[in-house]
Amino acid sequence: MEKIARALLWVVAHIEIDPQEKLVAKWVRTGARIILELLRNMLVVGALQYLAQKTKSPVLYALAVVGFGALFGYCVAFIYVWSIKLPFSISKNSWVYASVSASLYVLILAGSYGVILYGIFSAVNAVTKAQAP
Repeated sequence: MEKIARALLWVVAHIEIDPQEKLVAKWVRTGARIILELLRNMLVVGALQYLAQKTKSPVLYALAVVGFGALFGYCVAFIYVWSIKLPFSISKNSWVYASVSASLYVLILAGSYGVILYGIFSAVNAVTKAQAP
C-alpha cells in the first residue's frame, strides 16, 4: 500500500497543467458538446418526423413540428447573441441601420431554417429509402 501511495505522489509531483492548453481544451470540449447536442436533437426531431410519415399520425406530426420549432429556437439562440457590425458608417439610432440589421438577421434566420429543414428531411428520406423493400 505504501508503494502505491509513493507512486501516486511521484506522479502528482511530476505532472503540471499548462494554462494555455487548459483553455484550448475547454473551448474544444464546449464546441464538441454544442455539436453533439445539436446532432442528438436533430436525430430526435428526424425520428419523430420519420415516425409521423410512416404512421400518418397527426399527434406524431404535431410533436415533430414542436420539436422542429424547439430545435430552430435552440440554433437561433446561438446566432441571436451575435452583433452585426456593418462595414459602413451609419448611426446606430437611425432607421437605416435598423433596417439593414434586421434584413441581415432575417437572411441568417431563413438560411438557418433552410439548412436545418434540409438536414432533417434528407436524413428522413435516406432512412425511408433504406427501409423500402
